[in-house]
Amino acid sequence: MADQEGARDGYDPEGPGGADNAGEAAQAGSAASDAPQANQASELGALRALQPPPLFQFTFIVPFLLTVEAEIGWRFLLMNAHRVGPAHRQLQVTGTILTVRLSAENAMQLQTSIIACVDLLSEVVRAMQHCCMPPGFSMPQKRRRS
Repeated sequence: MADQEGARDGYDPEGPGGADNAGEAAQAGSAASDAPQANQASELGALRALQPPPLFQFTFIVPFLLTVEAEIGWRFLLMNAHRVGPAHRQLQVTGTILTVRLSAENAMQLQTSIIACVDLLSEVVRAMQHCCMPPGFSMPQKRRRS
């Protein structure tokens, strides 16, 4: 009875061709489909070889109080470019904003360059705070405990 139900639904494992012929047909079909996949894989490999490696990027914005300060920071980073590390740098000053964009081929290079760039910026900000303090502006004093 179960065989009749299976045949009525259109499924007959022992039907025309039998179970052995079905396996051979599947193997022949997969062998025919492997050739186009191999060609596609080789074409994709060639395209990937032509493309530049993906870049890791990091952009940060440094606001200054005055346009002159932003330009000083920009010039300081330009003069000390060798200290920023292996990453490619793009620096831009727009008004009082200094924009720094770093790009590297791997994350370690980018991390090294970010740390070096922030260190350089902190140096220039400290120097401006000590030398170029605007009139009437005082640094917060540390309170002594009695």
